[in-house]
Amino acid sequence: MLALIAFRTDTQLVVEWLEQHGDPYLTKNTSIGETVEQARTLQRNHSHFRQIARNTYSNANKLFEASKAILESGVCDAEKMRAMIGDLDQRVQQFTHRVEARFNLLNQSVLFHTHYHEIMAWYDEMEKKYADRVVDCDVEACERSKEQWLYEMP
Repeated sequence: MLALIAFRTDTQLVVEWLEQHGDPYLTKNTSIGETVEQARTLQRNHSHFRQIARNTYSNANKLFEASKAILESGVCDAEKMRAMIGDLDQRVQQFTHRVEARFNLLNQSVLFHTHYHEIMAWYDEMEKKYADRVVDCDVEACERSKEQWLYEMP
């Protein structure tokens, strides 16, 4: 019976952390950054949050294991226990999905901004290099210019 009380208390603690800290963090932090620096900062902050959330996942997994032992002991209403575990599992899975979706989105934001800077630097270089260039008049010269230009692409 003591194990059941501890189980319910620990389950409530996990749910409270999700409601009071996890979900509000994800709801509040929706920006993906307008620059590569901002995106990297947000990515770092989210990685730190993921580390904290892993502790909650670990606690939930311990509760899932404990629920099996409590169910086997027969000291509780099996239907209520299964419903409680099912609800907790669903909440943790939904939260995990949101955390990972944001992680992936921030990674894509960093990549986007990084590639944007790379392509713009290349474009600026090509613009300076070919600013005074006159368009070739014959097909062969145009083909050579095109091949040279493609060779210089990043």
